[in-house]
Amino acid sequence: MSTPLLSIGMIVKDEIRCIERCFKSLEGLRKAIPCEVVVADTGSTDGTREIAEKYADIVFDFEWCSDFAAARNAVLDRCAGKWHLQLDADEWLSDDYEELIDFCRNLKKYKKYHTGALRIRNYHSESLEKAFQDFTAERFIRIDSGFRYFGKVHEFPKEPKGFSGSKETILLEKVFLHHDGYRSDIKKEKEKNKRNMEILQELVKESPNDIRILCECIESTNFTLEYRPYVEKGMELLYQGQGQKRNFAPSMLRYAMTYYSMIQDAEEVEKIWKLAKKEFGDSIYVQLDCAGMLISFYHSINDYERAVEIAPAWHRNQQRYQKDSSASFFQTLGSLLVNATEIYNILFDCYCSLKRWEEAKKILRYIASGKLNEKNLTALSARFISEIEHFVDEIEQFKNIVLSNQSNIRVDDIYEVLFRGLCNAEKWKDAEDLLYKIKISELSSNNLSSFINTFIDSASNFSNPVEDLQWVVIEQEEDFHKSDNRISWSQYSRALRAKMEDHFKNEGALSPFIAQLETDIGYSARALLEYDDQKMLSYAEKIEKWENAMSQLYVRIMEEYLLFPAKFYQSDSEVWGNVASILSTLPDITSVFLSYTQSVPAITTEQLSWYSNIAAVLLAKGQWDTDEQAIQLCKCFAEIGHKLAETMYSPEMLTTENLHLLPSGYRFSWYLKQAMEAIQTNHLAECVPVLRAALKTAPIYNKAVHVLLDYVSAHNASPELLALADRVRGILSQYSPDDPAIQLIKQSPAYQKVASLIDGVNPPVTGSQLQ
Repeated sequence: MSTPLLSIGMIVKDEIRCIERCFKSLEGLRKAIPCEVVVADTGSTDGTREIAEKYADIVFDFEWCSDFAAARNAVLDRCAGKWHLQLDADEWLSDDYEELIDFCRNLKKYKKYHTGALRIRNYHSESLEKAFQDFTAERFIRIDSGFRYFGKVHEFPKEPKGFSGSKETILLEKVFLHHDGYRSDIKKEKEKNKRNMEILQELVKESPNDIRILCECIESTNFTLEYRPYVEKGMELLYQGQGQKRNFAPSMLRYAMTYYSMIQDAEEVEKIWKLAKKEFGDSIYVQLDCAGMLISFYHSINDYERAVEIAPAWHRNQQRYQKDSSASFFQTLGSLLVNATEIYNILFDCYCSLKRWEEAKKILRYIASGKLNEKNLTALSARFISEIEHFVDEIEQFKNIVLSNQSNIRVDDIYEVLFRGLCNAEKWKDAEDLLYKIKISELSSNNLSSFINTFIDSASNFSNPVEDLQWVVIEQEEDFHKSDNRISWSQYSRALRAKMEDHFKNEGALSPFIAQLETDIGYSARALLEYDDQKMLSYAEKIEKWENAMSQLYVRIMEEYLLFPAKFYQSDSEVWGNVASILSTLPDITSVFLSYTQSVPAITTEQLSWYSNIAAVLLAKGQWDTDEQAIQLCKCFAEIGHKLAETMYSPEMLTTENLHLLPSGYRFSWYLKQAMEAIQTNHLAECVPVLRAALKTAPIYNKAVHVLLDYVSAHNASPELLALADRVRGILSQYSPDDPAIQLIKQSPAYQKVASLIDGVNPPVTGSQLQ
């Protein structure tokens, strides 16, 4: 190899996860210019050393001595190039490195420089597109300049004594190093912080007034509250005008601002801000980080006037920094903590709260130029939508902001959010126009639900409600069948029907338009709007699939004691079961059902099956208002079940010997009929074993069986037992329920005789089995 122009130096230990990625990112650069790679291994045991030997020119052992500068200098001593580039194994070179090649090929052009810097992109999550932060760092040293590394942790290059050359640093603006070593999902991060803190705590003891070391301690803590002692010490030094390495003072100020903002100490926050402006006003950390944190702090305590008072100066500095960030590099000792787009998002909220709409509109332009995290994107969306009547002309801009910040959000979901906002703002024409841009089948489940609610509540205000309903209710089916979305057409239809039904029940303004639909839900609506029973039934007869009918229509037919149309009785048991489940949620449905079955006796198998489905669901869900109503429902179910069994099975099957061959529902109704007959003939003692068998057959009817057991127990007591129960109850009332004497009384033979009468009858139950 010819004499290298560039020596790339690395310190590694157990980097098998990422080191080959790092080496491969250098391949193009090494082909373009003479390079060498020098690696110091500090004790790898995971195969890192073998990978390094495959790619590097020099690999040597370095015994770790808790000093990063010492390790860097050991690498530097073995480098033969003109310049040295510092690299870590968890970094990799960006694809665009032409500027670096040009620099190395034209070293005479840049001979006045002794150090160089480039951009580093720190990723905070596994998704490399979303959470990251860019900062600038000195990573180049001209090897013949005599510069050496200093600092046991967060090492940095420093000129030799007597150095008289230029201290200006060249910045390669287009060259990036990607870095994922501090990703939240990489467990090494905590190990790094722990390792760094062990070194730094010793350094603090040696140099307690070194502001740089205090800042490094802060950077190596895992939580904001952990760096309180370092903040307090740093600020004590700054208030006294003391401390070594005062060029790190702006960095300390922003950390202090972060801490005191978090604990909401407004007095201390203002004190820090006053010092920062007076002593370090030219620092980019003060102009952007401290000012941005101050805006964020006052926003958090709802002092919007104070927040926007600081905003103009912060904005000017931000714009200046954005135009020429390299001009501010020499004041920068690390990355900025405040994300500009997040501050613009906060200012947008402040201006909206102050009803300063024109300024809020201007802020949207700056938000569109940056990246928002998910939390801030959600906050922006909520505020934009809540005030959308002031931002109708900015809808497209808002859409672009959302799409550029979180690409996994579907454009249809964005349209839905905007549709909802326009409806809330009563911008009916804009909302109706946007409606036809939404591909409903592609909406997420949450947004689909919101869309249905918003559309049904708003559509009566549109210019063509029937046409809009037709499009939403009918014309979406093909798209749902083609969509890969997890939401099916049937799920969408059910949700839409439920909302229309609720709207119709509350006499919503869309009701007459729903009734114009040529669909089952439309015929249901038309039927319900008719006062004449026969006209109502004529519309009901047009319903093809009764599972699509409104539940109010079922109730209306039952309340009028009318027969359902023939198509209804042709439905299968699954449809009836679904309908019965919906009906069971309606108020007073048990009373309506019992009255209907008494007035309209079932004369066909289909009618019996329909009645049986409703009664079974009501019993299973415990839908009754009184115990008396529950007993009537049990009696109804028993009679219907018996009649249905007689139509389905031969007489010899309906005997005690063959009962076990029947389905559980029929067995339960058979036992229930025996129990009801025993109650009616006052043979109450015979009920308990029968009900025990019934509950064993179908535990789902536990509540109904217990009502019957309560009834039997209460009516089966002799006068003597009732008198004894009264006496025991009187004794118990003299004691606190927590009194140990209560336990002794409950263990007595007298109490056991009347326990069911005192405690509410329920016999002991384990699982679903009566004991």
